[in-house]
Amino acid sequence: MQNSSVINAINLRKPKKDWAGFFLLLPVAVFIIMFSYVPLAGWYFSLIEYKLGQPILSCRFVGLENFRNLFATRSFSRVLTNTMIFSGLKYGMLFLPPIFAILLNEISNVHFRKTVQTITTLPHFISWVIIYGLCYALFSTDGLVNTLLGPLGVHQNLLIDKDAVYSFQSVIYLWKTLRETLSKPPSPPLTRNCMKPPPSTGQDASARPCTSPCRASCPPSLCFCFWASPT
Repeated sequence: MQNSSVINAINLRKPKKDWAGFFLLLPVAVFIIMFSYVPLAGWYFSLIEYKLGQPILSCRFVGLENFRNLFATRSFSRVLTNTMIFSGLKYGMLFLPPIFAILLNEISNVHFRKTVQTITTLPHFISWVIIYGLCYALFSTDGLVNTLLGPLGVHQNLLIDKDAVYSFQSVIYLWKTLRETLSKPPSPPLTRNCMKPPPSTGQDASARPCTSPCRASCPPSLCFCFWASPT
């Protein structure tokens, strides 16, 4: 009888543990459903003839007609080509941010390094709409750049120049996405190492003062400092 009561007590505790785990998982599940699965309902707009102001359920169902009209347009091949080119340029520039981060890490002037890092990190927190507005204000026909360079006889609208569209938009994209590899501030290059004292000395590491110039960066338990040999 005593064993059966113990088993019943254990069985009564199990659902409580399972419900606790369920409630811990519930916020994550709701987040995934709301932002990953609920938006899939927007695919229904591609199958109907939607009119602004008209209820969605009352719109005429057209099936794949919208897709046939898209593929039949004369500009579809040009749009698809531009999309593929920009995607290729995007993946082709993936190696540039790490190289920039390494070069930035080698700058010894801390104030200059922080300034450059701030300038290259700030666009990450700005939406593409604001980036476009900024580019329009600077590089349009009546923008600031043409206004300043107009007296010198230089007039160029980079926003509509077909010869500069790929390079110009690639530079803007690179400037906008540099933050992903520069989110962690670079640390100054180290020229020294810290290691534990040899066990053969028989002396407590915390009792021996460290006289090396790197003592400020060493924990008390790693007081044995030495200069690294150049490689």
